[in-house]
Amino acid sequence: MTKHIPVPIEVTFTAGMALLMCALSLCYGLPIRLPSGQGAQMMGIQLTLPLLGIGVWLACAVMANRSTSPWRPLIALLCYAAIGIVHFNLKLWVPFIRTTSYDAFFWQIDEMARPVVDLCMALRVALRPILHYWKGIYLWSFMVMFYLSFGYHAIRTPDTFRKLFLSVIFLQGLGAIGYLLLPAVGPFVYEAGTSASITAAQHEMLALRQMSVAAGPQWLADNGSLNLFAGLGAMPSLHAGFSYLFLWFAWRHGRPLLPTYIPIFGYIIVTAIASRWHYLIDLPVGIALARGAIYMAYRADRSTVEGSTGPEPSALPASPEPLAA
Repeated sequence: MTKHIPVPIEVTFTAGMALLMCALSLCYGLPIRLPSGQGAQMMGIQLTLPLLGIGVWLACAVMANRSTSPWRPLIALLCYAAIGIVHFNLKLWVPFIRTTSYDAFFWQIDEMARPVVDLCMALRVALRPILHYWKGIYLWSFMVMFYLSFGYHAIRTPDTFRKLFLSVIFLQGLGAIGYLLLPAVGPFVYEAGTSASITAAQHEMLALRQMSVAAGPQWLADNGSLNLFAGLGAMPSLHAGFSYLFLWFAWRHGRPLLPTYIPIFGYIIVTAIASRWHYLIDLPVGIALARGAIYMAYRADRSTVEGSTGPEPSALPASPEPLAA
């Protein structure tokens, strides 16, 4: 009798996202693009370095957890890369697939909660003297959480590592679907944020978006690879979602990370609003999506543990697991 080899959930999820991308491509006549060398160089921090890091730390996880199959890191790495390609293609396609926009509705919510927006902007301005010489701190602070989380959990809590990884790819995939369901460009179309350089980048991306819509899918065929990472999508806020996800895993499984993560999380939340990348409502939706991704990851991991015969849990555990010594 042939032994049944279960398909890892990351493969199933990635295949599903890839099928969705292919279906939308055929339905709307949109070309699927891979990042060009120049495009990857422009935004390499969003893809190339994370791929390198996840490969190194997945290898660490294998060495720390001898029961892990030796081919799993390679499959996980390929799934992560594929989900990234799907994510950025779908984000770039949003204005071709959805002509409606929720910007006006989300802006009304911001106006009703104007004191909160103004507070975030005031806090970010107050931080300028401290952060003046640290260019790109918003992106780098996010990347610090990314790298520290994968490194810490791969080495110190290898049993948690796969849950973290699954959560990341689930959130990346679901976030792209969120862009399609609730399309919005961002509040920068109504007002400038606290950073002139970020505002300039936002309007450059908006100009590319308008140019692509005016020229049609052929523009994507000719320029999509170079501009694969230039898609605009305010809802949901995945920076808020991912920073919450990493903070959640730190609270549950890596308390030594908290003194670093708590201020970074607060900074990302404030800056996401103050820079006008995001409406207020984008943040709780991104965090809720991250919570859903975590739940899915725990369910998926526990149902596919090799040799597991225990009952499948109906919910996430209520209390933290013991920290690694």
